[in-house]
Amino acid sequence: MTRRSEVIEQDMGFDRIMAAIPELRGATVDIGIQEDAGVAEGGTTVAEYAFYNEFGTERSPARPFMRGAADEQRTQWQRFVERSLGLVIDGKLALNPALNLIGERAADDTRQYAVKLNTPPNAESTIMQKGSSNPLVDTGRMVQSIRHVVKR
Repeated sequence: MTRRSEVIEQDMGFDRIMAAIPELRGATVDIGIQEDAGVAEGGTTVAEYAFYNEFGTERSPARPFMRGAADEQRTQWQRFVERSLGLVIDGKLALNPALNLIGERAADDTRQYAVKLNTPPNAESTIMQKGSSNPLVDTGRMVQSIRHVVKR
């Protein structure tokens, strides 16, 4: 006679994790200067102006503030995302507030990086024109336009 062993099922959080996955699927946080940031000087949008600064033009060198911030903060952002989504999975934080915290952190870090970026330096003529040697800050509008948008 074969003896059947009894299986005892104990939920170690797997059901909660599986319940959270559909919420996470397709959710994104976009960081940067969004298309609705407005118009800068001469009809150029703030987003276009940021693009020109990020990648450079024929007349201006690239000043990659978005990519630079991402490179500099990659490990810290990964840890922050893991902790934030861990709180979601544990039921201690709802998904939207977690995604907004992630977005706020990344946008703030990107703004700080853009303000401290000082290479390549402005040309002397640019420094004379705007009265500052900070390459990415003139009026401050571009840096202030860095924000996040949660999409689900």
